[in-house]
Amino acid sequence: QYWHVTETATHNGTKLSGSVRYQFLFGGQVVSRQPGGSFKDGVFHDKLLFPTRSVGIPLTLQVVVKTRYGTDYINWSVKVRA
Repeated sequence: QYWHVTETATHNGTKLSGSVRYQFLFGGQVVSRQPGGSFKDGVFHDKLLFPTRSVGIPLTLQVVVKTRYGTDYINWSVKVRA
């Protein structure tokens, strides 16, 4: 099952370009890093597929958004269901 994600990046109303990548944390430690991609005009769309072995494990999905203004980290607590 895919998880659809959309990230938006603006600065003072201006749509930004940049890149997105993902980190998965367990107990505060990074257990996986995954590429995302680049975006233009302030919007990035992607779909994530969680591996079967992650079912039932409490994880933090950290979306790392990098633009010319710096890097932002967006955390989501997730628990994958079968």
